[in-house]
Amino acid sequence: MTADEGDHEAGANVGRAIQPTPANCDGAVVTGTTVTPDVACTYPAGTFGELNTNVKGLLVTQKNNTTPFSLEADSAPQFYVTGQPARTNPAVRQLERDAAGLTASNPYSGNPNETIANYLADPVEEAILHIVNADPARTPTFTMFAKPDYFLFNGAPNCTAACVSINTGFAYNHGDYAAEIDTTWLGLAGPGVANKGVDGLGPTGGPSSAGPDSGNVTVPGSGTTGTWVDHTDIRPTLLHLVGLKDDYIQDGRIITEDLTSVPATLSLPAVQSLGQVYKQLNASVGLFGTATLVAATHALASSSAADSHYTVIEQQLLVLGQRRDALATTIKNKLNAAEFSGTPISFGSALSLTLQAQSIIAQAERLATSS
Repeated sequence: MTADEGDHEAGANVGRAIQPTPANCDGAVVTGTTVTPDVACTYPAGTFGELNTNVKGLLVTQKNNTTPFSLEADSAPQFYVTGQPARTNPAVRQLERDAAGLTASNPYSGNPNETIANYLADPVEEAILHIVNADPARTPTFTMFAKPDYFLFNGAPNCTAACVSINTGFAYNHGDYAAEIDTTWLGLAGPGVANKGVDGLGPTGGPSSAGPDSGNVTVPGSGTTGTWVDHTDIRPTLLHLVGLKDDYIQDGRIITEDLTSVPATLSLPAVQSLGQVYKQLNASVGLFGTATLVAATHALASSSAADSHYTVIEQQLLVLGQRRDALATTIKNKLNAAEFSGTPISFGSALSLTLQAQSIIAQAERLATSS
């Protein structure tokens, strides 16, 4: 049993300019198997909900940018510039810079000039994050990962009505890049599953909308502990437990850390380490995906002569993405063969592939800090 993602509670209590009552209100508190009922929070009318944000109105009034586009409304909105111009098109590049610089007055934090965007990704980074598929018409010109209090939509090209306002009809945002959204849970039970209890942080220990870094901390940097997996790992794990296999190569791996026994071909610690580093290399919010997203954001928001900074960073991202794709394909093919065809992975091969993955991740992290 699992959830597809978590939620960010817009306007969570920590740091709120307008506090709820009573002062000791909280969510339910869980200590071991004991649940202490929550103390309900009461908010003044009109002060709890997501921040509805008219992104077109802000672009026109703050940046005087009238470039036509359609938008998939979200807290991680995807922009489709009319006519599908190339990513290097000057109008596209200016729209990206302007979107990166949009600000709003956040009634929750009290910040009157808060930058709305946390991250930006164009098709180069979108491919790294597995957003690009075989249909070019579905590839966004760029994606903004906003601070998750905000929900962006394509409204009137002005701000005669409020371009940012509290929408009390919705308070829980998802689909964005934020640790409290992208960190969720998987419950496994049954024959072959180790009885380990909570493998990692307890219910009150994970990333929280009410934390001081809510919406502004990376997934790898959130302090979350436990077995690091993503949804693609659930299927191969279940297939292994029931003795079945697919006739195609899956993107996930068997979660060997939480099983009572594993196939002999996966028993080497070096093979388990290979599976773990594979996740950090290939998962969208792993070490590699996070580092490249940070670098892409710097590139897309940048201004330089002949757009040279953007060009240099994007070229490095292209190369890193290609190298990642090739290595990730090799690793998942070997893992799949070991998991379902009985083909062992030698210690030397597992170590070599692990070191290659670590090297690519390290290069991405250096790019993120230097860009």
